Amino acid sequence: MLTVTPNAQTTLTARRAEKGAPETYGVRFYTKQIEDGGMTRLAFSFVPAPKPDDTVIKDGKDGNLKAFVAPEVGESIGDVVVDVRDESGTPSLVVKRLTERG
Repeated sequence: MLTVTPNAQTTLTARRAEKGAPETYGVRFYTKQIEDGGMTRLAFSFVPAPKPDDTVIKDGKDGNLKAFVAPEVGESIGDVVVDVRDESGTPSLVVKRLTERG
């Protein structure tokens, strides 16, 4: 399963505002194929609601950013944590794998 740290939630909330998405929008995590090398990466977008098969990992009722995960994320990437790394005063999202995929 995918987990979003509190620091990542703060960074994602700021990015949502930068993109001009309404505060009612949540973040949806999905996978994206990279053409060079055929690798899979985690991507996100801001959406008004989850898609029918998405898993809701944060419902926003506690004041935090709503978060949805596409079904293929667990199958393709496994268990990961979305966190923040501070690079020269600029927060950058990072994905940390919790389990190795075989």
